[in-house]
Amino acid sequence: RKLSVTRVETWIRDPYALYAREILRLDELEPPDAPLEAMARGTAVHAALEAFSRLHDQGPVEDGAATFERLLNEALEAAGLSEQGRAREAALARNSGPHFADWEPRRRAGATVLVEGYGAHDVRVNGRPFRITAKADRIELRSDGADILDFKTGSTPGKKEVACGLAPQLTLTAAILQAGGFDGVPTGTDPRE
Repeated sequence: RKLSVTRVETWIRDPYALYAREILRLDELEPPDAPLEAMARGTAVHAALEAFSRLHDQGPVEDGAATFERLLNEALEAAGLSEQGRAREAALARNSGPHFADWEPRRRAGATVLVEGYGAHDVRVNGRPFRITAKADRIELRSDGADILDFKTGSTPGKKEVACGLAPQLTLTAAILQAGGFDGVPTGTDPRE
C-alpha cells in the first residue's frame, strides 16, 4: 500500500523484481564482480552536495572550490572507497570544486532551497489508500514555481523514457510537490521545466 517513486519505476520496468523485494522480501545479491566503488562514489557525491548546500544555508562560503573538494574527499573516505579509489577520484574532487563553488550561489539566488526533502501523497486505488513517497535531492522554490533536482552519478534516463512513462521518478515527485506533499512547499506549486 506504499511505494517510493523509484520503486514505481521498478514496478513498471520489472514487476517481478518488485514482487520479489516487496512481497517475498528477497534481497538481490550483488554479483561477485560488482564494482562496489560505483555505489560508494554515488553516495559520496550526494553527501558532499548536501553538505555543501547546507553550508550555504548559513551564508556565503569562503573558498568554495576548496571547501567542496574537501567535503567530497571526506565523503569518499566515509563511503568506504579504497585508498586507490580515493586517489583516482581526487581529480574529480579538484575539478568539480570550482564548478560547484560557482553553481551553488547562482542556483540559490532568489530561491528557497530544500535539501533531501521527503514527500508523500495518498491516492485511492480500488477504494483503498495507496501512498507514493519521494526523497528529493534538492527543491528550489521560486516565485514562479519550483525546480526539482535529482543528482545522478550514473546514466540518466532519456527524454523518450520519461515521456512514455518508463522513468517516472521526477514526474511523480513533481506531482507530489504540486499536491503539497513536501513540508514547506505550498499546495499548487508548479514544478518548472
